[in-house]
Parts: sequence; C-alpha cells; structure tokens
Amino acid sequence: GALAGDEAELNTLAGHFGIEDFADTLHKRLQDISDAARANALDPEGVRESGRRSLASLLGVFPAAAEDDLDGQLAAALQTAKAVLEAAADGIDKTAKALDLLRKLSSRPVADFAWIDWVRLTKLDPSAKLRAAVLPLRNAAAAHVRHPRLRADLERWTTLLFEVAARALERFQQWKRERRLMDFVDQEAMVLSLLGRADVRDRLKEDLDLLLVDEFQDTSPIQLAVFLRLLDLAPRAEWVGDPKQSIF
Repeated sequence: GALAGDEAELNTLAGHFGIEDFADTLHKRLQDISDAARANALDPEGVRESGRRSLASLLGVFPAAAEDDLDGQLAAALQTAKAVLEAAADGIDKTAKALDLLRKLSSRPVADFAWIDWVRLTKLDPSAKLRAAVLPLRNAAAAHVRHPRLRADLERWTTLLFEVAARALERFQQWKRERRLMDFVDQEAMVLSLLGRADVRDRLKEDLDLLLVDEFQDTSPIQLAVFLRLLDLAPRAEWVGDPKQSIF
C-alpha cells in the first residue's frame, strides 16, 4: 500500500544502479529509514524533510554536472578499445576477460548501461602492454560521476525511498490507532511528550533524587532526549556504558 504505484519506477532505478535483489534491498532500505525515523521521533513530514537533507548532502559530494556528451565519448572510447584488444589477440586471460566485457557492453546503447557498468569500465585491466590503450576508455567511464543522468537517478531514488518510508509510517500509525495498540517506541515518544509538560516536570522534580542510566551505549536518540529532560529534574545522575558494546 505504501508503494502506491512507485514500485515499478523504483525497480527501474534499482536496475540503473545494478541492484539485482530489488525486493530485499528495497525492504531493507525502507526498514532502515523507518527504524531511524522512529528512533529519532520523526513524524512522516520529518521523514520527508530528512530525505531532502540527505539528498542535498549526497549530491554535494559529487562534482558539477557535465555539459558535454559523456555517453558519446564513452561509446567512442569503448569501440576504440575493443578494436585494439581484438587486434592484439595476445592470448592472455586478463585481456580475454576485458574483451569479453567490451563485447557484451558494445551490444547495447550507452544510455542503457547501468552505473555499475560504467564503474566496471573504470577498472578494465587487460594485459600490461595493453593498459595504456584502454586508459582513454577508463577515463571516459570515470566521468560518470559528472553525468546529469546519474544525479537525476540518485535524486529520484532517494526522494522515492523517503516518500515511501513516510507513507509506510503513516499507514503503520493509522493501523495501530484503529486497533488501539502501541509499541515500545510509542511509549518512549509519549514519555518524551509528557516530560514537556510543566505539571509533570514539577511533580517529578519533587520525587526524583537520582537518575541512573545503565547500558548507556545502547541509548537511541529518543531515549537520550528523555534522559536529558530527566537530567534537568534530578539533582544527581550517574551514566554507565561501554562503547565497545554499542549497537547504535
């Protein structure tokens, strides 16, 4: 239900990135986003905003998009390298493997290449005497980091993942409300909300003398927020943890 017609597009994008186990990968990515959102007390709109920030951070790693014809440059370099390796016929296994890859890729338009294909070409490694001959192809393939289509794919993939995760979170919360259910994270969120009320803080301040936190290395962000609010109310506190056992 949360996919709402986006599964086909996500599947296509997964193919662009060379992801073969699409269903498992999608489930894991959505689970990771949902778990992180709930641990940080994010509502669905907060998930969407987190997606926008994540995307901006991701795209900031890449250089500016190229304006020249990267597909055409790769196609020309691929044909040249393929011709050189075919003419060499040096009988060396590394050359044969490199040539096999070039023959497979040359049967398709560059626009249909997965990004993993571009990466494979950056690592093309025939025999030592032929490495210089394939260097222009490796360089052309390395330009994929400046490809506008890669940026578009990353933008759409990230946006859709966070949107689907937000919708899934909405559906999950609705499902629990309809059944009058809550889970442990819901309880943590309610405690955090209660600690924002002046009457609750005043009552706790009267009774709270010492705050003890054990296994602190396993504290989630929402739990930390609870502890910090309690810390404001307790005259004394002790925190115990072992970073070598941390799960967060």
